[in-house]
Amino acid sequence: MQPTDTPDGALVYADWLLGQGNVQGELISVQVARQSPSRSGPAQRALRLKEEQLLARHGPELVGEVPPETELCWRGGFVRELAVRLSVDGLSADALLSRPVFALVERVELQLHGAGIEAPIATLAKLPRLRALKVTTYEALTLDVAPLKGLRRLEVDGRAEVKLAALPELEHLALQVDDVEGLSPREQPKLWRVVTNDAGRFEAFEGLELHLQDGAGGDVTRARRAVITLEEKGELPPGRVVSRTSAQNGERAFLLFEPQPAGLNKALDRLRQLPLSGVITAAHTTFTLGGHALTALELRSNEPQPSLLKLLATDLAATSVRGVLEGADSLSSNEALYRGHERAGSSVTSWVIDKKNLRRAVHRLFAFDPGLRAFDDVLLALDGAEPRSLRGPLPSESPQLPCCSPLEADLDEPQLDEEYDDDDDGGEYEDAHAGPIELVDRADPQPDGDGFVDVAAALAGGEEVEEDPEPDDDPDEPHRDAADADIEELLTQSPVDFDEREDGLEPDTEHGLDVEPNVDALAAPKACDACRSNAATESCTLCAADICEACVAVEVPLICGECRHPNASRSVWR
Repeated sequence: MQPTDTPDGALVYADWLLGQGNVQGELISVQVARQSPSRSGPAQRALRLKEEQLLARHGPELVGEVPPETELCWRGGFVRELAVRLSVDGLSADALLSRPVFALVERVELQLHGAGIEAPIATLAKLPRLRALKVTTYEALTLDVAPLKGLRRLEVDGRAEVKLAALPELEHLALQVDDVEGLSPREQPKLWRVVTNDAGRFEAFEGLELHLQDGAGGDVTRARRAVITLEEKGELPPGRVVSRTSAQNGERAFLLFEPQPAGLNKALDRLRQLPLSGVITAAHTTFTLGGHALTALELRSNEPQPSLLKLLATDLAATSVRGVLEGADSLSSNEALYRGHERAGSSVTSWVIDKKNLRRAVHRLFAFDPGLRAFDDVLLALDGAEPRSLRGPLPSESPQLPCCSPLEADLDEPQLDEEYDDDDDGGEYEDAHAGPIELVDRADPQPDGDGFVDVAAALAGGEEVEEDPEPDDDPDEPHRDAADADIEELLTQSPVDFDEREDGLEPDTEHGLDVEPNVDALAAPKACDACRSNAATESCTLCAADICEACVAVEVPLICGECRHPNASRSVWR
């Protein structure tokens, strides 16, 4: 039986694997079940912990032998992205990719080490879903990618001579190489984004989105948009050029959320009506991240606007099913911040998800792994988005305005030709919803029983402090403590029961959880969660719903009809 990407087909394949005694079937069921947006907060937490446990305990067994420092990205029970270092005397690509869990690999990153090493193009050509390839080489080699006809994204860095030939599906090309052959609009008709150190190679193409490093020569007048990153300010080529320094590019802030065009336009209109100061621009784009459509948005201004991005995030979260992720990263201060904003009853709650990793934050809020290079993918998508004015005129010159970030950076900000200020707008805008923010480099405080951080305790123990005006009295869903610093507090409203002897049990990505989730220990409700008519006698292994015998879809492991058929309707999750 062959695996498939459709939810129903994946669950059928999972049943078949479970019948063979293969634990991958359970992993497929759990990761597919996480994608149901109608599941409650406790059910999502239980599924995420079960997913982490399965990967920690059985991931090495499913993958087999891999070289050191190999990175994997799992989605739908399969490895979808792989970053591996290959050497002449090391594990071969054939041996690595022969395992069934690699059948749906979409993206491969290879680091090639040692004299005489060659890229395993013939092996990669056997992967039916391969769409993206990155090769980094430290030795001179010739890379012929002609057999990879389905490639949509190709990145090559190092001492390589690249032979492209006909790649009809190629859309994204990043080259930092010695030489390239076969590059032409006829051979790569769909190419639209290029990252390069030599723009002259692409002068025959028209309408490209060019991303150039300092000193990249060539004519860019035929490009749709050229983004040039400079070590220091200098003369720019003619054309539609946007420039920024490397230091400025290290200060980024953005929002990620599921596409909602109408809601986004209304939120931006409401933001435009506020008494703001300075020039403010917004750029947004909808793109694919980890196989899922997401919208990325950034705000830029010639004046500090530390609360503006959060204000827009809370507005968007009020109409978003899964919430809004706010991300900020500062190279100059070596700080990062990822906050979740989610509707809870009639208001929106905000919390710090992670202070280091965008990938982990997306995995927690949107219930999927966005990929090994999620941060770079988001920034690249935003760099190609055209800005529009929210207040004041768009800058007449090419230097980008600084991002509106909650993190403080010590950089020289680009100035406009003429200072823009409208006294009628009421001067400096103060975010009444967010309150002051203070960054303290100490340990994170824990939310209280209602899910809100105590400000006094935070000042004593350290945290990004946010003064929430009033907590929700009666939210429809429990507040999600996505930081997971204290697992006992996290699971107070979760359907998963843990052994009380384990105090402060943390999910361990290397060894798994010390105690199995015990959904059987919960008291059964009077009525079945699925049909609402029969008495509940069982609990679903995946979502912990209490169900009757008639609503059991799979007996081993016991899975309810909602998890077995996630597109079906069940009132308790609506």
